[in-house]
Amino acid sequence: MVIASYAASRRGLLLYLAAVGPVGGLVVGLIVLFAMGGTEGAVLFAVFLAIGAFYPYYFGFRQVCLVELTPTELRWRYALRSGAAPLSDVQSIRCSKVSRRGGTVDVATVEFTGRGRLKFLGRTPGLAEFLAKIHDTAPQVSVESPVR
Repeated sequence: MVIASYAASRRGLLLYLAAVGPVGGLVVGLIVLFAMGGTEGAVLFAVFLAIGAFYPYYFGFRQVCLVELTPTELRWRYALRSGAAPLSDVQSIRCSKVSRRGGTVDVATVEFTGRGRLKFLGRTPGLAEFLAKIHDTAPQVSVESPVR
């Protein structure tokens, strides 16, 4: 049973970017390879292929699109995988402002006792309410709400 959920970003958009990146890198790389030829073309082909390979990694495995709270665990979903942790392992959740291209964005960082950190963007409304639900469900979790 899900008590509360927070949609950090759109999964469809992340899947689209994860799929288009390698295709775009391959196409542009092949165009450069055939247009330039030689060693320079091969090097640029490898560069565009590497850029294209970065997209599925970043948008598929690094950008959280959904965070859910159940009575016993905190679950999250990336575009291409998911994870979960018991609420007893959640130590704190803090929000901070990060500068991004012409503005600032709220970023929530979940710190666990036995593993690394989980970061997700706080672009969409409802982050403060979601964090309040977490604190109500698990009072041992230190929650720092976003500053407006």
